[in-house]
Amino acid sequence: IIYLSSVASAFGVGIDKVIHFSGIAAVTATTYYISKDWKLAVGVGMGIGLAKEIYDSRKGGTGFNKADLAADGLGCATGLATGFIFNWAFN
Repeated sequence: IIYLSSVASAFGVGIDKVIHFSGIAAVTATTYYISKDWKLAVGVGMGIGLAKEIYDSRKGGTGFNKADLAADGLGCATGLATGFIFNWAFN
């Protein structure tokens, strides 16, 4: 995460997007590795990301952010690819 945050800041991407990306990637990869079901893994990863944005949209929250959801989507895709690789390499 520290490396990603330094790269992200070099490209003008906030640390929040790095956290969204890396957190959802980890959740999606782990879910796929355990379940071997890519639909479940994507559903869990994006479900968490969407739930967070809905929570943020409440009164007094930071607001629904499409860029955060995009970072979640990229993290989900990366996590799924990582899960596929780990499943192939270790099973």
